[in-house]
Amino acid sequence: MYPEAFVHAAIIDWFSRLFIAPLDIKTLKEYRTPAFTEFLTDLGETLNEPNLTTQIINTFNATPNKEIEPQLAHQYVSLFDGISGPNAVPPYESFYMNDHGRLFQEPHIEMTHTLSKLDVSIVHSCKEPADHLALELAALAEALRQQNLIFIDALSLRLSQWIPQMNTAINRVAKNSFYTIILKLLILYLSSFNHLVAQDKKTIKP
Repeated sequence: MYPEAFVHAAIIDWFSRLFIAPLDIKTLKEYRTPAFTEFLTDLGETLNEPNLTTQIINTFNATPNKEIEPQLAHQYVSLFDGISGPNAVPPYESFYMNDHGRLFQEPHIEMTHTLSKLDVSIVHSCKEPADHLALELAALAEALRQQNLIFIDALSLRLSQWIPQMNTAINRVAKNSFYTIILKLLILYLSSFNHLVAQDKKTIKP
């Protein structure tokens, strides 16, 4: 099994929560604690990107919660909820995996099946398609907790195939936004994780 699988699951769950909805005041308070700052600092050092995580720490700590919360919420809805029209960045795999930017395509069908196989249920209040970035990340985290090697491999590969296209899109319209920084950190993290997956495969081959 992959080293520290449950640690990786917790980190991937954190990324998932960042992309499923705007951050609320309670969550922002948690992200200003010394323990969370230490977590981000360690993550940046592990990925050899301390400047990136420092930017995130500064975002959480430089502005009072009551001010940063609406700022980040505006970024979120502008980018991911489509209110900015052509400057929106859809967080759906289907959008990037066909030539016409259509939603509810084959990736949605495949991820619906994957979530079912992993017994991951989507709360009633969540209306997002199964190929939403946050839900694909949640599925990978659950696969890690279940130590399901087939789905760990498939989901880590799946995410690595389309998130770079989303990264290109978000850099085109919001190069300096909080979510652009988070997406860059996610890509670095998944690249590091995929390396661990590849190394683990070598050790378990007969």
